Amino acid sequence: MVTAERQKGKYVYYRCSHGRGKCALPYMREEELSDRMGELLKDLYVPETIARGIVDSLQSDSAHAEAERQKRITEAR
Repeated sequence: MVTAERQKGKYVYYRCSHGRGKCALPYMREEELSDRMGELLKDLYVPETIARGIVDSLQSDSAHAEAERQKRITEAR
């Protein structure tokens, strides 16, 4: 289990959330995680309709998270 954290306002790191005990790898940059996941998933076939649904869901989640972040920034002022 991992948790994402933004550092210095622009870098995303993933770290172990200790859901199953301590991890050997304390944190990982988003780019490295993306590369590793890409290697695992490169031969996976996903039908276009399923892929589009996944992309739409991720974009919606991202937009919602950004709206919540902006709301917290505005409220903090």
